[in-house]
Formats: sequence, C-alpha cells, structure tokens
Amino acid sequence: MADTGALITNGTATGPTSGVPRMAGDYCFAVDGTFSGATVALQMLSPDGTNWLTIADTGLTAEGAMIVTLPSGRYRASVASGPPSGIYATLKEAGWR
Repeated sequence: MADTGALITNGTATGPTSGVPRMAGDYCFAVDGTFSGATVALQMLSPDGTNWLTIADTGLTAEGAMIVTLPSGRYRASVASGPPSGIYATLKEAGWR
C-alpha cells in the first residue's frame, strides 16, 4: 500500500501515538476540516521516545498548508481544544524526487 502521508483521516483527535516515520527533507503539512476553535499542529517524537515536541509555527486554526524542513523522525498531527470534526492532516514530500 502506498504511503499517502496521512496523519489524521476524518478524525477529531491527535493522530497515531506511534507517529509516522519520515526521512529528512522538505514536506507539505496540510490540514482540512471543521476546526471549531481547535488548533492542529505538527509534532515530532522526542529523543526520549516518549514525549512529543511541537514543531514551531505549525499550529493551524483554519484550513491551510505549509512547507516545513524536517529532520528524520516520527511525526503526528496534534489536536488541541475543539471540538473539531472531520479533520484531515497529511505530511507529504514537497516536490519531485
């Protein structure tokens, strides 16, 4: 099955607790859905393998997309506040390789 870059699919809460692995590079972080006061941000699993670190300036309060340069690691989309509905978040490679 192809990697679709999905972090959250039609969800209402933070993405998978294990995160999605990504190699170092440029990525497009995109979020769509009904936010209802929620903030959706990109997080990276910390070096301790337990805590999650929010990537600076990735908190979205409305539909949007941005290019981020990331180190290799495991990533998830974090949902704070709400209650959102139908949230879709992806982290896909930017550009052609």
